[in-house]
Amino acid sequence: MKSILHALSHLDYGLFLRGLSLLPRAWAWPFIVLRGCLNFIVDADWRTLSLGLRYVRPATWQTMQMWNDKQTKPQFWRPFVFTLRRYIQASLEEYDATKLPHICDTSHFHVTGLEDLLKAQEQKIGVVLITAHFDSLYAGLIFLARQGLKINLVSTNLMFDARVPPSVARHFSNKMNQLGQALAPGGVFHVEDNLLFFTRALKNGEIVVIAGDGPASSPSRATEVNFWGDPRLMAPGPEFLAKSAKCWIGSYLSWREADGFHIQISKPTSVREQGVAHAYAALEAKLFEMPWRWWAADLYPTYLPVPDASPPEPVAQEAAPPPVLSASAPNQWPVLYLSDADAAEVCALFERIFKHPMSTAFHAWKYADGRGLATGMRDHEGRLVAHYGATLRAMQWGTAQFTGVQVGDVMVAPEIRDVFAKFGPFGRVAQGFIQRYLGPENPYALGFGFPNQRAGLLGQRLKLYWPVTQVWAWHWKPERLAANLAEAATAHYYPLDLMQAADCADLDVWVKQMTVDFSAQSLWWPIRNADWWRHRYVHHPHFDYRIYAVRPATKAQADTPAAPLGALVLKITPETGLCELMDWIGPLSFTSGVLAYAAHLCAHVLQGQTLELWGTEVIATRLPAAWLEQAEARVLACEAMVTHEHLLGHPVAALKHRFWLTGGDTDFR
Repeated sequence: MKSILHALSHLDYGLFLRGLSLLPRAWAWPFIVLRGCLNFIVDADWRTLSLGLRYVRPATWQTMQMWNDKQTKPQFWRPFVFTLRRYIQASLEEYDATKLPHICDTSHFHVTGLEDLLKAQEQKIGVVLITAHFDSLYAGLIFLARQGLKINLVSTNLMFDARVPPSVARHFSNKMNQLGQALAPGGVFHVEDNLLFFTRALKNGEIVVIAGDGPASSPSRATEVNFWGDPRLMAPGPEFLAKSAKCWIGSYLSWREADGFHIQISKPTSVREQGVAHAYAALEAKLFEMPWRWWAADLYPTYLPVPDASPPEPVAQEAAPPPVLSASAPNQWPVLYLSDADAAEVCALFERIFKHPMSTAFHAWKYADGRGLATGMRDHEGRLVAHYGATLRAMQWGTAQFTGVQVGDVMVAPEIRDVFAKFGPFGRVAQGFIQRYLGPENPYALGFGFPNQRAGLLGQRLKLYWPVTQVWAWHWKPERLAANLAEAATAHYYPLDLMQAADCADLDVWVKQMTVDFSAQSLWWPIRNADWWRHRYVHHPHFDYRIYAVRPATKAQADTPAAPLGALVLKITPETGLCELMDWIGPLSFTSGVLAYAAHLCAHVLQGQTLELWGTEVIATRLPAAWLEQAEARVLACEAMVTHEHLLGHPVAALKHRFWLTGGDTDFR
């Protein structure tokens, strides 16, 4: 499959596009349109060629459908035509990229807002310009650089990972090199390596241009903006840079018309003066005016809505008095949307079902402050008899990042479990939750969880759950396991304090490495970062977790220690001597040795007698087979399931055995 995709990309980028670059635009235009139409038919965006997954076209179509629905006079043909035009626009942009910087030598430019940037430069005030992947993005930047402005463009190194076909990588490399030379003394710099550089540049009165049409990866790290009439959470990079450098922020767009290139720069102001909101308002207005020119329109369905801390009650319940519910007609009991006010009843139902208590602190840890959502059902006497809960989780599959939920606390009182025959209370509260919150037309992409056997089988029978991977539990004697890796005994281990900014920054560096590696392997995983680990392990109200960074032994000078390999979390139960490896963060290469490092900590630091690991099948493939064979026990712990048969337009069956889940992804360990 990989060789076929590389061959297709070579035909497209290596031959067709390269041949087009030799023609003047007037001669090349029919072939540019033809290339866009062919790419539309087979969904041959560079990301689909890299991932082998055709998701860009359906996601773009969905965006255009959403745009069409917001029009006063929707037209059924617009989503099709605008999606096709988006592919033609992308083809034109890639043709223009082969002509940089010469395309600017023979073109006319019409600019609004240039004087504001020149004024800021004169006053040594840096400006963050939020832009979008829209029409002729790069031609306008070259024009601004030629006006004496120092332009620093924020890029990413993701397009150069191992998955990207060589011909596509060469296209990007040539484009970035030519653009970097044209922007001198500014340039193009990868965000992964130059965050401090951008801050310094802004403090020196330079301009930093950064894409602002990327979705937030987590509700805890996001910028709230209004986008196409709805409150959305966007990636926080532009606002973070503006706040860090105490500079101005505005927006920038460039597009081509018959009379030449047009450049629109909104008036930059400070964050305190609502600069972020004003910049996004100018940006999204132009994208709404010409959505087909937005060649990253497939991102729109992944934008996170601003979560409601307390979901509203259904309108029908607010508009009318509560119905009189009959004990003999339980199918009249409505599905309700629960809030923090119902916490005590949820805890009582939990203890009744599972025979051990749920503290109010534990409920708050999961559901309070907008972290969780829940549906429920009350009987004719108003007692809570069913509950279906979930907590928000940032997720990634390939290069796509989105927000889903982790399902938990699925409970039905014993006396009514079978009262509705085929579609009982479980099905009704589950379906009520899924229809309101999950899926392409709702705020969150999908849910995942670890149902018990009864709930899992019932969920599959009702077409509410689809199994994706098995979760295994292994047990080892730690001394024997640690002996497999000599470096485990010589490595340096030190605790991480996630209440300290420096340790959080270190952890997020490893998160970025892990994200790149997982993207290259097309793995699906709930994203870990410092914020999530702090909440999951530091703020847990009951369990004792220990977080360690692992630094390899080095022969270097004492003042130049080797860079840490990664970090891991252990849960210690002193009364049993059990240490559980809950989770780890680091490059994928760290996984191959993480068991030995955890075993060393278990045996020699925490004085544990047994090391346990819960993990999915894909994790097992990344661990040394000989080490797995040394396990004293290996049992099937549970099965992970998801709430939808498709994800981003692809069947989850194709994702089986790509789900990366550990014990830390449960809410009960």
